[in-house]
Amino acid sequence: MEPTATASMTMQQEQQFKKIVYLLEDKKAKSTIALVGDAGVGKTWMAREINDYYINESINGGCFYGTLWFSMNKKYDERSLYKAIARQLSIHSSLEEDEGNDEKEDRPTHEKKKLKGLENKITEKLQLMIDEKFGGDRTSEDKAFILLILDDVCCESNEEETRSKLEKLLPKERKTALKFLVTRRNKARSNETENEEVIEIKPLSNEESGTLLKKLIRISVPNKESFGESIGDVAKKSKGLPAAVVRLVAEALNQSGEHDSGLLKLESALKEAGSSEELDKCIRPLLCHAIDMLQGGGTDAVEALVNCYWHSWEFFHAHVHGAIDYNELILSWILEGYFGYADHVKEAYEEGYRVLMKLIERGVMKMQEGKLVTMEELVLTVPDCRRVGYEQRSILGLARVLDESIWEGFGTVAPSDDMIMTPRIHPRQSNVSTLLIHGSRLSGAEPETFFKPMLGLQNLAIINPRFKSLPPSLSEMEKLQMLVLRGCDQLQNIDDIQQLKSLIVLEISDACFLENITDDLFEQMTNLRSLNFCGVPIKTLPSSLSKLSQLHWLILRRCSSLESLPSLKAHTNLEVLDLSGSTSLLKLIDKTFSYLKKLHFLDFSQTSIKRLPILGKLENLTRLLLRDCKLIRLPSFKALPALQYLELSASNMLKEIGGEFSENKDKLQILDLSKTEIKCLPSNFGNFPNLELLDLSDASKLVEIPKKAFKEMVSLRHLNLSNTKLQHLPNISNLVNLSQLFLKSCPLQEFPRMEGVLPRLEVLDLSETEITSLSLNNLGSLRELKLRGCSKLEQLHHLELLVHLEVLDFWETGINKFPLEIYELTQLKHLDLPKGIQELDLGKMKHLPEELNWDECGIFEVGKPALHID
Repeated sequence: MEPTATASMTMQQEQQFKKIVYLLEDKKAKSTIALVGDAGVGKTWMAREINDYYINESINGGCFYGTLWFSMNKKYDERSLYKAIARQLSIHSSLEEDEGNDEKEDRPTHEKKKLKGLENKITEKLQLMIDEKFGGDRTSEDKAFILLILDDVCCESNEEETRSKLEKLLPKERKTALKFLVTRRNKARSNETENEEVIEIKPLSNEESGTLLKKLIRISVPNKESFGESIGDVAKKSKGLPAAVVRLVAEALNQSGEHDSGLLKLESALKEAGSSEELDKCIRPLLCHAIDMLQGGGTDAVEALVNCYWHSWEFFHAHVHGAIDYNELILSWILEGYFGYADHVKEAYEEGYRVLMKLIERGVMKMQEGKLVTMEELVLTVPDCRRVGYEQRSILGLARVLDESIWEGFGTVAPSDDMIMTPRIHPRQSNVSTLLIHGSRLSGAEPETFFKPMLGLQNLAIINPRFKSLPPSLSEMEKLQMLVLRGCDQLQNIDDIQQLKSLIVLEISDACFLENITDDLFEQMTNLRSLNFCGVPIKTLPSSLSKLSQLHWLILRRCSSLESLPSLKAHTNLEVLDLSGSTSLLKLIDKTFSYLKKLHFLDFSQTSIKRLPILGKLENLTRLLLRDCKLIRLPSFKALPALQYLELSASNMLKEIGGEFSENKDKLQILDLSKTEIKCLPSNFGNFPNLELLDLSDASKLVEIPKKAFKEMVSLRHLNLSNTKLQHLPNISNLVNLSQLFLKSCPLQEFPRMEGVLPRLEVLDLSETEITSLSLNNLGSLRELKLRGCSKLEQLHHLELLVHLEVLDFWETGINKFPLEIYELTQLKHLDLPKGIQELDLGKMKHLPEELNWDECGIFEVGKPALHID
């Protein structure tokens, strides 16, 4: 019977699908089919299609009596392999159970017996499946096959070892056999035998790319055919596109494409992708677009989605071929604070699960066998360039500070009403290794009684604990590696935790009555990597802090009473130092931070320090935040070649910037100088080829920008010069990537004439400027044009070219004749008109805006209903 492909397959994929099925069902063919190819081309997707096909075929016939899937980015020992098989065959496994009455038998012997028992169950189940498939009708020529899928093989020895263990479980008769379907990056094993057929999964052609995109778009979009042609052109130039890129673009469009802004952004991404012929440069704008579209909406739910995505990115970037149980991943999201303080643990878990499903739906994450999840490898090539990044959003930095060399993970965990914990097998709870619990769960019980049976805990988090001092049993938890006490508004003493030698992660936050800490608190915590004392009102830190030579992550946000920072010379592994909001901090013991070679995030925002230490050659420092500081002058930034984000906003004592400021800043992406007292910029300001955001808004004394400042800023996307004293704007024709330009409340008399086109400019705000006329000839991509309060503006030129315009505000301008071109604007959603307009016929408008504001209207004719007037 001809195998049936799914509707979403392209012709190329359908042909490969049928070829694989033919080879698998040919009993004389090779026993292993290997699907090979680059990241994102669809190897795993094709293997999944084959697996689903045979699951359905097993009901109606076919040569296989079953299929088993193994994600090879996880290393299988005998125990985990048997568990994975048992789960897929619906066999009850007792491997997690501790019978509790085997005192006479040592644990290894008991474990060995359990494994042998499960092995026998698996073999019996496979034999039963053979009998059910073929009954008693098998002839002497019949041979029963089981299909074993080994997905994402990256280690040959692991593959061989897993194959050997699987063959051991095969029913012991000559008429049974294994067939393997393997996916791997490299084309062949170094010890390849004649028993393997290699099929290369190639990128999609231009025609296939366009066809697949159109098949995957589920919403109604006006230019669906055009998008298909555009992505086909990109595939043609790059000599093929990975299928995953097309799927990512399609899902981003499905989620946000109903909005005109989503369509415009996709058009822009396709245009940028089509400007190069190198594959990496072609797919990067499309990957960036798919990731950017996660941020649509700006709600708390969207913010959580974005934060969870980038946390996962951090984890999988360090474990490219890794996978993690999704319950573990959700628990880490909750611990990082992405769902607030998690007052309701069950609701936080449910929100985490919804986020996970959304990320899988978008194609950036993938679900694997046995509740494992991993990330689409292609998106790992796009780094986090958010203005507020991972270091500021994460409370503990788990994705960076923990690795398998020192931490075993959370293990198997499951949610309940007030807890997430290791599932209990027996009432005595001795098997519990991980527990997240809300303080309200302990309010009806004595904490000591509750925790006494759990001395084997390795990970403990209590949200909003209500106790004033720690339960004594806490100090007896010798295996405890993670302790999180969040929202401790009753806690007064933590001295007892100094016995916890195994701690790797420690958080004591918002303990508003914890004013004193014993000086030797950290004396024995030599393995500590992450320390969070956010919101603790201590004046000084314990001197034993110097013992924490393994510390990577030090968070002292909102320690409002902290007056000095001790020497950090012992902390050569420090990567993140955050003292933002520690408003009393005035004294830094160290005169230089040059020994913190691994430091990549430094935040002294809203502190009282007047002078920074010498930053020296901090070659890994990417983010430096000095918002609302009392700095009198800036240190030299010359030796910071990796710097990407520099924030100096609201540092109102900062009056000048030195001439060396622009040197060695090739990687700078975000520069915020808003609300400073800077009067002018150095003449060489502007050598920032990768700068994407420049904010000088509310720099109320800034009167001039060097003429060539924008010449090298070819990557600039966001420029804010609002509320400055600029009367003239330098040439901005080179800013071909500019999408937002804000010039509100500047004494600007003329908008600079364009020598070329600003093809990506979507938002232009000239409100309350002194301009008298405005030509829109080279601004065809505008979505928002704000001219409110431009009292001297009497005329707009080429308004009809703004076919994408959604917002037009010329309230309180000098325009007194209605621009007839507005009648032709079919995308207009918001229109603000000045009071001087005398003639307006709404019946002539091709598209009525959703909101029309018209102060002191004169003649008014309504041609269509449903109009809101202020």
